[in-house]
Amino acid sequence: MRRLAVVALVIGCAAALWALPAAAQSCPPLPSLASIPRTLAVDGWAPAATLPPIYFVVPDQTKPSGAALLAPVHATLLPPGTLGPDGVPVNDFRIMLFGRADDRVKAASFRPTPLGLPMPQYVVLTPETIPHLPTEIFKDADNNQWYESDTLFCSGHSFMANGDLFIAGGTELYSITSPDETVKINLLYGLEYATRYSSFTSGPTGQWSKVDATFLPGQSNFPRRWYSAVTRLADSRMLVTSGLDFVTLNIDEPNGHHHFPGTPNRSVEIYDPSTGWIPVSPHAVTPEAVFNPDYTHVFPVPRPDFGNGVLMFGGAGVPVYLFPDAPEESRWLPQSTMVRPGAVAGDPRNHGTSSALLPLRVQDGEWGYGNGSVVQAGGGRGSDGERHVDVYEFCAKQWAPTSVEMGGPRRHPATVLLPDGKVLIVSGHDDSQPATAQPELVRHAQYLDLKPPAVFATGISTGGPAGEARGYHNVALLLPDGRVFVAGGRSRSEIAPPDLEDEKPTFRYLYPPYMASPRPTITSAPPTINYGASFPVAFVGGPMSEVVLIGLGSMTHAFDANQRYVQLALSGPPTATGATVLGPPDRQTAPPGHYMLFVLNQNRVPSVARVVRLE
Repeated sequence: MRRLAVVALVIGCAAALWALPAAAQSCPPLPSLASIPRTLAVDGWAPAATLPPIYFVVPDQTKPSGAALLAPVHATLLPPGTLGPDGVPVNDFRIMLFGRADDRVKAASFRPTPLGLPMPQYVVLTPETIPHLPTEIFKDADNNQWYESDTLFCSGHSFMANGDLFIAGGTELYSITSPDETVKINLLYGLEYATRYSSFTSGPTGQWSKVDATFLPGQSNFPRRWYSAVTRLADSRMLVTSGLDFVTLNIDEPNGHHHFPGTPNRSVEIYDPSTGWIPVSPHAVTPEAVFNPDYTHVFPVPRPDFGNGVLMFGGAGVPVYLFPDAPEESRWLPQSTMVRPGAVAGDPRNHGTSSALLPLRVQDGEWGYGNGSVVQAGGGRGSDGERHVDVYEFCAKQWAPTSVEMGGPRRHPATVLLPDGKVLIVSGHDDSQPATAQPELVRHAQYLDLKPPAVFATGISTGGPAGEARGYHNVALLLPDGRVFVAGGRSRSEIAPPDLEDEKPTFRYLYPPYMASPRPTITSAPPTINYGASFPVAFVGGPMSEVVLIGLGSMTHAFDANQRYVQLALSGPPTATGATVLGPPDRQTAPPGHYMLFVLNQNRVPSVARVVRLE
């Protein structure tokens, strides 16, 4: 019966997926990734690779020193004008972090050091107070020590259309220690509610508010979310996908360590800011291929005929399409036989993969792939994927037949879309090597450029690569000045024990190769742009080649739910100092919200970005 049900879903959805307009039937040839030439590219790090990284310090009155080091696990780039904790607008970009500060999980923010200024040894973060996230410490009648806490650790997050940050789930922790400290129990669940950070307004509870949720239950019948993916749809609603309901039970006692794994919650629902929660797919109905031991990677499909349709990848490396507004019996279409190439070991094929939607081009197929194609780097432990970069080509609905070999294993890297159209691959870890002796490869940045003629480059910088490996839990964000914020991470993997949970409370700035070239400067651009409407952009340092939008990053666990690269059309030839630019053609190409707008010169060197709101 289960097989018949799946067949019925496939038949019901096939028309929506395969009945493409005639213009889209001419797909570009599948890229031959293995034949892409390899080269070196000169990049840089600040602090320099030979110097120590910058430390995060957060005020903490529970500590004798009054401060603690914070190791980020979640990072989001906030646009200028957002309110600080004191309610005063901050007229600069900030990075919001959720991370560990010793035994606590905190939210805090900071402003990146401007270009040209000396690098500090540490930055003091501005802490956030979130009233609805309680922490209680007490002793019970048997003198056991209890620590109970709700946090945003392992939540899912992405921006809403108005610039607010929507956060689904998180961690509910119960930690119990016996009076003689010989037994310690840690019990974790997902949270049963969502959180909203109001970027530009303040309410009765400040900028942070609790969003009561009606999450669908998972395998353990708990309506809770941990590791859930959050996606802004074309119509501005927020899609919440998969994760776990019960997370784990760990017991340490004199006879050893005992670990009890969690249970998945594959269900899917939508949050509508106007009307509330809408169930989309219960756990038992959602295809198993959607689930990832980390986060499901979800991409709104950039085609108007797909409506609010999304493309998903879970741990199996199988493309799965969801049409959330379709009748229940025809919402899902998994391409069950279209598995990511390469051999696989015991670990799920894509457990440890980083994914990104490849740059969307005005001329679909111009760079050898159809708009909607996805790049994936890294993979499961022992799989071919952990050494490879692969491309799922959207037009043909197939994987490229060959892969780019990165030069060694690289699990949990970060993939970042750069304004020049390259895909940056940075950080990650190699489980085949000791945590204390990670190979040099994972400390180098690599750059995939699919613009013909395609090339794959490994970065080299003065003094060699950065001094530390950033494994599981690393984060990376593109900054508006073109640098990349690279932070956090453990020394190696997510398996603890045997690996330590040694989250790094440090970061560096990566300077991609274009940072060394003369750059154009935007002198004027409107704060708001509209779909299909023309708007002027003025610049110096041309001639220019194109104008692009890139979504503000929001990354955790090797996936950025908000990054999106959209080339914009011009209404005519640009002059030496300006151009008339057209907004994106539709909401599917670029969902409403805040974007960085870059101008590229004829050498594809980007300007510093201006932020625009797309309405």
